[in-house]
Amino acid sequence: MPQAATSLSLQGEGRFGTSRNRVRSAHLHTTTTVILCNAVESLINQAEYMTKRVFNRTEVKDLRRKLRQNQTEAEAIFWNCVRDRRLANCKFRRQYSVERFVIDFYAPEVRLAIELDGGVHFTDEAQARDKAREDVISQYEISFLRFTNSDIKLNLQAVLEAVRIKVEELRLKEKNIMILGKAFLADR
Repeated sequence: MPQAATSLSLQGEGRFGTSRNRVRSAHLHTTTTVILCNAVESLINQAEYMTKRVFNRTEVKDLRRKLRQNQTEAEAIFWNCVRDRRLANCKFRRQYSVERFVIDFYAPEVRLAIELDGGVHFTDEAQARDKAREDVISQYEISFLRFTNSDIKLNLQAVLEAVRIKVEELRLKEKNIMILGKAFLADR
C-alpha cells in the first residue's frame, strides 16, 4: 500500500475539517487506493497474459470447432437463449479457450465462464479435474457458473435468471471500480 495513504496527520483543522472527517477521508482514500492498485495490477496482468497468447490459442482451434459442431442438446438450448446478446445484452462466445482449456460459454465483457456439465462430470476424478481446471482459469479473473445439463432441460428460466444476475453483478463491480478511480483522481 502506498505510504502517503497511511501517514495522514490527525491534528488541527485542515483540508478535511475536523479530525473525524479527516479519518473518514483517510479511510476512503486508503480504500480507494487499494481498489485502484488492485485494478491497475489486474490490467497489467491481463496485458501480460494477452502477450502470452492465452485466449483462443491456435493449437486448440480445431478442438473448439469440433466441439461447436458436436454440441450437446443442453448446449444448443442454452446457446439459442444467449446468442446475439439475447440475455442481458451481453455478448457470449461458444467453446472459448483459456490456456489449454475450452470453456463451454464465455462472456468477455464481464469475464464470466459458464460450464454445462453432463454425466461424465459427476465422478470424483472428473470433479477434481474440473476444480484444477477452474483454478487455472480463475487466475485470469474469470468467474465461473456451473449448471448441469438437466438444469438446462428442466429449469431453463431459473438458469437464465442466475446468469443474468451474475452478469449484472459483474457489470456493477466494474462500474464501481471506475467510479472510485474517477473520484480518486479528482481528489488528487
